[in-house]
Formats: sequence, C-alpha cells, structure tokens
Amino acid sequence: MKINIYRNKIRRFNTIRFEIKRRIILFLLRSQHLKNSEKIYLLKKFSKILKKGTGVNIIKCCSITGRSRGSISLYNLSRIIFKELCSNGKITGISRYNY
Repeated sequence: MKINIYRNKIRRFNTIRFEIKRRIILFLLRSQHLKNSEKIYLLKKFSKILKKGTGVNIIKCCSITGRSRGSISLYNLSRIIFKELCSNGKITGISRYNY
C-alpha cells in the first residue's frame, strides 16, 4: 500500500508541474498562425507531456492507508480513518460522526 501512496503523490506532483506547459501548447496548437511543421513539433511535445502529467491518472484513495474504496474526497481519507479521527476530535468542525 505504501507504494501506491507514493506513486499517487508523484502523479499529483506531475499534474501540477506539467499543467502550465499543457495549456501553453494547447493554446499554440489552436492558433491559426503556425505552419504545419511547427504544429507537428508541438504535437510531439504535447504527446510526451500527456503521458506524464494528466489528471486522469490520479487515483482517489486515502492518504494514510492507501485504501481506494470509501474515501472522502474533501479530506483524502478513507471512511474508517475519518471516523477514528473524528471520534478522537482531531478534525475540527465535526462534533459527531455516525456511520
């Protein structure tokens, strides 16, 4: 499970890192002032970026245990860990949590 958590952190980092490059290349590809050879060059760059930094690859899972099912997306925690933290009073703003 620790490997899955680590890989997911890398995926999140890559999406943030390559988001600006993706947007710039998409903007340039949609412009009509480029030649075909320049567009082909940009398409090659865009395809390399797509493999590394797309948001589709991010898996919604618990950041502590790595559990993929029953995770609460607002906190990035599974329902089990969320219930434990709420009952101990470690998450502010939630007084009672019944599941």
